[in-house]
Amino acid sequence: MSKLANKIRKTTRVEPAPLGFGLAAARPRPPSLLLMVHGPASGKRAPADLKDSGLDALLLSLNPEKETAEAARWAKVAGELPCGLRIPSATSETVAALKQAGIDFLAFEADSANADALLDTEMGYVLSLTDDPSDSLLRAMADFSLDALWLADWHGPLTVQSQLELRRIHLLARAPLLVPVRADVGAGDLECLRDAGVVGVAVDGHG
Repeated sequence: MSKLANKIRKTTRVEPAPLGFGLAAARPRPPSLLLMVHGPASGKRAPADLKDSGLDALLLSLNPEKETAEAARWAKVAGELPCGLRIPSATSETVAALKQAGIDFLAFEADSANADALLDTEMGYVLSLTDDPSDSLLRAMADFSLDALWLADWHGPLTVQSQLELRRIHLLARAPLLVPVRADVGAGDLECLRDAGVVGVAVDGHG
């Protein structure tokens, strides 16, 4: 299991309500959202206080065929923080090299990743969705061992219609969602995103 998957599991776990009456038996607090940073990795210096920044994971973009050393540098800086890569294509060789470099999970697109790239059970996998996926495609995803879905093109404002669309994706694919958000996203929107199946939000590290 990847470190990202472990964090998602802990975040979405619902603790049983305590027995008894009064405040002690109140309904458990709803799970929080994971906080991530996304953006290009090349030429970006990691902040010195990364481990104490309150972040739960990194999602960086780079070309693994040309920037494996850059991936290893970020994985080392991240330490126990899950460090993932959004890559243009994926093969089993790519996965092996990035796992060796210390990368925890990959965000890939279905039409550019080789099927055998998903066979490594120690690597985490996040499917990057674009456009408007059909119901049949989403149902097919439910049989894949995915840590989450990354909705790269999602953007606010969060309306009832967009919340319903997120919920459709979450329920049909049976996978938690990760979405990009503005740094100034409001608490109300975060609560609504969580109710729609979103387990983590990512702010632009270069914004």
